[in-house]
Amino acid sequence: MSRSSRFLAVLFLVTGSVLLLSPGVRADFSLSGRSSVMAMNMNQAGREALMVKEHHMRRDLTEHGRSYSYLYDLKTKQVTLIDHLMRTAEVRSLASQTRTASGNLRFSIKPTGRQSPLGDWTCEEFTLAASMPVVWGQETVTVVLDGQVWLDRKATERKELAPFMQVVENEDFFAGAPTPGRAVAPQVKVFNEVGRKLLGRGMVCATDVQFKFEGNGPMADLARRTPTRVGMAYETQTDKELSDTLFAIPAGYLVRR
Repeated sequence: MSRSSRFLAVLFLVTGSVLLLSPGVRADFSLSGRSSVMAMNMNQAGREALMVKEHHMRRDLTEHGRSYSYLYDLKTKQVTLIDHLMRTAEVRSLASQTRTASGNLRFSIKPTGRQSPLGDWTCEEFTLAASMPVVWGQETVTVVLDGQVWLDRKATERKELAPFMQVVENEDFFAGAPTPGRAVAPQVKVFNEVGRKLLGRGMVCATDVQFKFEGNGPMADLARRTPTRVGMAYETQTDKELSDTLFAIPAGYLVRR
């Protein structure tokens, strides 16, 4: 999986896990659509699918003819990264120590008045503006997010979401999936906090966000030369009951922990 693809997948894992899981209640549903990332002057497009069942979430990503799955378990706070071509599965912890304190987060969403249906959801468009300083290497870089997000705001009325919201609101919760031995990208840290801010405002139907970087050091200078734009739009939504096998590692796959 390419660097930009892993970054895209982690960002979307943050978005989905912050806004869509609900433990302990039968509330299966599925979403499918498209995703894209523009990074390092390369544009990659793929297909995106999300399946939710009780405390489990499965996210499928297809690009360049290869398929990957992310199995998220709220109870164990683990995520399993599956490469279907290589028939491998990596089990990782959703580490709390990678969270960045959100006290310096600047966050704003404003409704545009536009709406779009998605199944029985009504998705409303908002402009999103956020920024937050984070430590990157030996310097402090401010990550700036600008773009649009579409939300189904009636999510706050769905009682089955309440238990998961309480977990996510815990100060130690980080929804990303850091690679062992590697620092979490500052974009992912900030996006985690933005997702927590969106919590309670609605479920994400689509996003179109550009990341920019401010600072005087070499890392900020390098990041400014490689801006990143991430887009995701769900196109279908169903409430079909899901099989437990969808949230298990396929038989015969090599498992690494």
